[in-house]
Amino acid sequence: MKRKNAFALFFVLLATALAPLGCKRKEEPVTELYGKVCLINSNTPVPNALVRFLVEESGGSIWSPTGYTEVGNDTTDADGNFTVPRGTVADLVRAYGLQSIYDVESQDVYIEQLWETGGDIRLSLIPPAWLKVQAIDIEPLNPEVVAVQGDTAIGLFPGGEIIISEGYRKWKVRGNMAQDIYYRLVYDDIVFGNSLQYNIPPPTPFDTTEITITY
Repeated sequence: MKRKNAFALFFVLLATALAPLGCKRKEEPVTELYGKVCLINSNTPVPNALVRFLVEESGGSIWSPTGYTEVGNDTTDADGNFTVPRGTVADLVRAYGLQSIYDVESQDVYIEQLWETGGDIRLSLIPPAWLKVQAIDIEPLNPEVVAVQGDTAIGLFPGGEIIISEGYRKWKVRGNMAQDIYYRLVYDDIVFGNSLQYNIPPPTPFDTTEITITY
């Protein structure tokens, strides 16, 4: 009889121990989404960026542009962080830097799924940088070359600046992003040579990078 009671007690204790394993814990709802605004291709935070919470509105037809209505916003702190409260009905978030510094806003990040799965939001802003470019004839064997005309990939020919060996020409470009300079030789009879490409590693944001093209 004692052995039967002992077995019964053992099974009761075992069932009690295993009971929590059979119950799936209910996930806590996501009450806030957290995000960070950084310079593109880096972990450098952007403080004081405006993050807008936007509702996407169809233009009504495939020919009409999509519109956006702001339903809330936040400003990043010193570490580039911002918060989206759950009560926001926004479809997406977008960051804007100071207009005197940043030419374009960030990419859009849609947040609807994040209310179910959680996760952090990452937005990127493109910082300005500058290129100072000059061309030098290191072997002056072709005196008929009178100048080198150059331009960035954004501007491209025609209308590029004339880059001469006596000094630099300066362009505002995108920091932290690889750039291309296109250039061509100009001959004394005003004949342009073929367009050539000079690949530039990502320039340092808010700084000037000097480039020398030799021919």
